[in-house]
Amino acid sequence: YTSQPEADAAKTVDAFKKAQPGIDVNIYRSGTSDILTKMAAEFAAGSPQPDVLLIADAVSMELLKKDDRLLPYPEAKLEGIEADAYDAGKTYFGSKLITTGIVYNTAAAEKPEHWADLVKPAYADGLVM
Repeated sequence: YTSQPEADAAKTVDAFKKAQPGIDVNIYRSGTSDILTKMAAEFAAGSPQPDVLLIADAVSMELLKKDDRLLPYPEAKLEGIEADAYDAGKTYFGSKLITTGIVYNTAAAEKPEHWADLVKPAYADGLVM
């Protein structure tokens, strides 16, 4: 199951098939919330389907780990990967960095430099999202 865009998911499957030509791959691709809803129904029915889950949501992975829904992959090759890029129990591994930034009008009287700045009174009545 994956929330990757179609083109990225296809590249992932193509690379896997090159490495493991004898294994058939079936993909379910949707948004993370749809995937988690589908998996919750499968868990409730006692028949979870995915062998691999590729989503970009560490919070969801932590919840799945807490619910004992992830198996460790102790033999994962981690050379060159920083320890904070994967779960210490090796139940999930980061695959990309999703960043968020602050964009502001350069002509504004106040210019935030940090997320914490956004709770200051100067921004109380002018914040537009």
